Amino acid sequence: MRSSLSNPSGLVMIGIDEAGFGPMLGPLCVGCSVWHIADWKSGDPAPDLWQLLGKAVARSRKEAGDRIAIADSKKLKGTGTKTHPLTHLERGVLAMLGGKISTDNNLLDVLSSGAGGILPPGELSGTAHAWGKMPHAPDLGRLQNPDSTAPLVSDENRGSLPWYTLPPLDLPLANDESQLRLDSSVIRSAMAKAGVSLLGCRCEIINEIEFNRIIQPKPGQTGSKAHTTLAAIGRILRSLLLPDGDQESLVTIPNPAHIRVVCDRLGGRQSYTQAIERILPGFSARMLVESPEMSRYSLVLRDEISTSPFPETKISFQTESETVHMPIALASMIAKYVRELAMIRFNTYWQAKMPELKPTAGYVTDARRWLDDAADAVDRSLRERMIRKA
Repeated sequence: MRSSLSNPSGLVMIGIDEAGFGPMLGPLCVGCSVWHIADWKSGDPAPDLWQLLGKAVARSRKEAGDRIAIADSKKLKGTGTKTHPLTHLERGVLAMLGGKISTDNNLLDVLSSGAGGILPPGELSGTAHAWGKMPHAPDLGRLQNPDSTAPLVSDENRGSLPWYTLPPLDLPLANDESQLRLDSSVIRSAMAKAGVSLLGCRCEIINEIEFNRIIQPKPGQTGSKAHTTLAAIGRILRSLLLPDGDQESLVTIPNPAHIRVVCDRLGGRQSYTQAIERILPGFSARMLVESPEMSRYSLVLRDEISTSPFPETKISFQTESETVHMPIALASMIAKYVRELAMIRFNTYWQAKMPELKPTAGYVTDARRWLDDAADAVDRSLRERMIRKA
């Protein structure tokens, strides 16, 4: 999606979060939501989008009533039997995307292109990506080249993970389409009154094979599980901050005065200077704050690369960030919803082979139970490809 803002004032806020960092089975998903707050001025506190859009959204399921809960995805997935566990998570994601998503392939089309956002009816379209053609994050060696283009997952990889080639899964799973369209209309109205725009949404998906490839030690480097999330964050930010780099920008904003990138903290890491400079070639990261709760940096463009359209950018990594910044909460929901759909595909594929096989969410303890239960159906080669190594 390419959106244009004629007013250079205000704030562009980019929220990024992941789902699926810990599991043994299934993909790692990194979500992103990009917002513009028109009336924000330098020196103002971080905008509270829950407050600005309070007639349409709420911070939690408990507070929501008829409004849409936008919150940490882990708190939105249900555990009871009365309603579908994805009801609230799905409602928030699909309503924010305009209420017009009909299949999981369509959803991935939209999130791969960056076209996800509150748009008038009929303007939502994807770029022919599907589960079998998931864009993936390049390895860290390739991140040193700002002109590199991350390829789509290879034909060999697609065939090696057959659950991604199943027919499309109809959406919504647990919500009424007409209600989602109404929800979307309410959100659009609240945004218009508040001077807030959702410019785009994205989800980077690192499948099991790519996950294992990224964590393999490279010459002169040590392998690290954190490299997977950092690689996906880098791809998203390069597409936003360096549109002349490895891919087209998700949004085009003439001369914005203020850009803020907010991310959930990556484990216990407190210093991000080297990581930022590795995933964003051409930028220097100047440390502003490093504390147990937050690490914040100013990004300075180096002279040797082309001018970025974003002259002033700050990036922060914060604990419990889904409760502080709504853009991160929505990113969390997007990543979680996409991963849940991936696991539905996974379980559908294997239950067709073994109907008695109990589904798995892919987390370590239950994944080991599932691998034992499915031992007769999974050959050694496929088992090797599908298990994440860290």
